[in-house]
This record gives sequence, C-alpha cells and structure tokens, in this order.
Amino acid sequence: MISHHHENLTYLPGHGVSDAIRPTTDLADALASAEIVIGVMPSAHVHEIYASMAPHLVAGQVIVSATKGIVTSGVDTVRYQRISETIADVLAAHGISLPCAVLSGPSFAQEVAAGQPTAI
Repeated sequence: MISHHHENLTYLPGHGVSDAIRPTTDLADALASAEIVIGVMPSAHVHEIYASMAPHLVAGQVIVSATKGIVTSGVDTVRYQRISETIADVLAAHGISLPCAVLSGPSFAQEVAAGQPTAI
C-alpha cells in the first residue's frame, strides 16, 4: 500500500513517494480542495473512475488527463473516443462540465520516476 510504504511496490519499486504527497483511496478527501485534478489511469478504467469522481467534483476545478490510449465502447457499433471525450461524456451524464486539458507524449513511468528527461 502506497500510503504505508510511501512507494508503489507493484508498479514502481525503488522509487519513493515524496513526504509532501499524502496518498489516499478516499476520492472525497482527495478532491475536496483540489483546484487541478490530474487523472492518470489505464484507459480501460477511465469511465468507471470519472463516474466515481463525479459526485466529488465542483465548479472551478480543472481536469488534466494524462491517460494514454483510446476508449472503445458500444454494443452494436464500436465507438472510439479520445480520453478527453469520454471524460466529458461521463461528467455530462452527471450534470457536470469542467475544462479538461490533455497531457500526452512518449513517457514511461519508470523513467519519469527516475528523473530522466521525457517529452510530454
């Protein structure tokens, strides 16, 4: 658990999380005073996670998506969406409209955690 070890032992072993960061699994707590919400998750979970976040988002917040990939959805016809489109759709379904910026580029978590240069 990141909050206990201050390290993501599963995906980024050997790269500690700064003491200035307070890891939490409580979305209400994490989003309560956030001005900028940075979402970084596997694209397959974007819909579910933003739907869970929606009740805790408030006007004035800005979403920054750093999730890579394309979301596919649909039953009869497959629909392909950029992550930002899926975020907008999910939030709209909850009556929310927030600005969404996209941070993308070729970067790898191991290299970023190690402080290596990246282009994003």
